[in-house]
Amino acid sequence: MHRLDKHTIVCRAVALVALLLISERARALDNVTLITDFGYNGRHAYFFVAIEKGYYSDADLDVKVVRGQGSVDAIRQVGANNAIVGFADAGSLVLARGNDHIPVKLVSIVYAKPPQAVFCREDSGIRQPKDLEGASIANPAGGATVDMFPVYAKAAGFDASKVKWIVAGSDSLPGLLAGNRVPCVGQFTVGEPLLRMQAAPAKLVRFAFADADVSFYGNGLIATDSTIATKADIVRRFVAATIRGMKDAFARPDERAGS
Repeated sequence: MHRLDKHTIVCRAVALVALLLISERARALDNVTLITDFGYNGRHAYFFVAIEKGYYSDADLDVKVVRGQGSVDAIRQVGANNAIVGFADAGSLVLARGNDHIPVKLVSIVYAKPPQAVFCREDSGIRQPKDLEGASIANPAGGATVDMFPVYAKAAGFDASKVKWIVAGSDSLPGLLAGNRVPCVGQFTVGEPLLRMQAAPAKLVRFAFADADVSFYGNGLIATDSTIATKADIVRRFVAATIRGMKDAFARPDERAGS
């Protein structure tokens, strides 16, 4: 056997390291498209944290986040395989599965309590839940607030059928309320600070579903029956990486607000 000189050994070692680096870069990542419930809001920060911090790539996932137009839209898009996973309301999912036979299930709960609420201008004269009868409420089409409103109305003791819903984009709701173009809007409680800031100096009255002792799960991560059956490992990795993003976002809210 010929003994290798130092130069040859070094060259082969460098070549081996280069091959390993190329192999690492060429590692195939599983593509995952996530659709949000409504646009891009603060409540979606942890998905982007998981992307920026590399938590998804650590889980061998290449995640793309797309804007949804309501929980119902997100459920339909996932059901049509236009997105692998979605962020949507549990109640809307139950209705979509039961009434429209969309084969989608929850794989993880994010909101353990109802996040839905209606916010009204105080100067509209609406001060208690029953005052919502006859009122106009702006909300995006296909939103969870509309779906679950009858449950809230029953618990709060008023007639949900007497409310007039006005279809409006989620991004336009704060402006409509601030400009006094509508007396009320549907909004998740997590969006309350932004809503109040933009409506100022007008004061708002909040009608949160949870305040009427309504108890049901809110939003969670969803996937189709088929995805859960055939890509269970991808779903597990996505949920685990998302939780890492949540922990990071919750621990550093100021950092996320500024990003």
